[in-house]
Amino acid sequence: MHRRAFSVLITLAAVGCGSGIQVDIAYDKKASFAKLQTFAMVLPNKAVPVSGNVDPFKMLRMRQLTYGRMIARGFHAAPKESADFLVGVHAGVQNEIDNADVYDSGYLYGAGYPSADIPYKEGTLVIEFIDGKQKTVVWHGRGSSEVTSETTDERIAEIIDAILAYYPPGSTPTKD
Repeated sequence: MHRRAFSVLITLAAVGCGSGIQVDIAYDKKASFAKLQTFAMVLPNKAVPVSGNVDPFKMLRMRQLTYGRMIARGFHAAPKESADFLVGVHAGVQNEIDNADVYDSGYLYGAGYPSADIPYKEGTLVIEFIDGKQKTVVWHGRGSSEVTSETTDERIAEIIDAILAYYPPGSTPTKD
């Protein structure tokens, strides 16, 4: 009986802990986004110390993947001194708890279903566009999703694409 309940719990953990990507954006309503054509990354293309419980090599991959996605979207790389805007990439990981309803055979007695707290890690990736001359943030996108130590480059790229789908402001993401 306990083994069966445990297998149901594991299945619910895999399905119920935020398999989607939640995206939030903010932007300067006075910024002229049409003028932003050339960009440079804020941090160099090497592993540097980071905070937020993020592996510096995974952070490097996030910056490299963001750079590639920017090129794919038609932006052009430029030296920091002459770029229209800078692209900052930040990330963090925090422990979360999902409270999932658990039941075994469907025969329940009493009020409500038993529940279990299922721990998971939520990763947040932030991409910011910083005006090259003013040095102020003009666009901020944040994507959050469940992550593991096995999170692949493909999954990170999905999160980056989900965030960038809302640029320029007013864009509505399309379903592929």
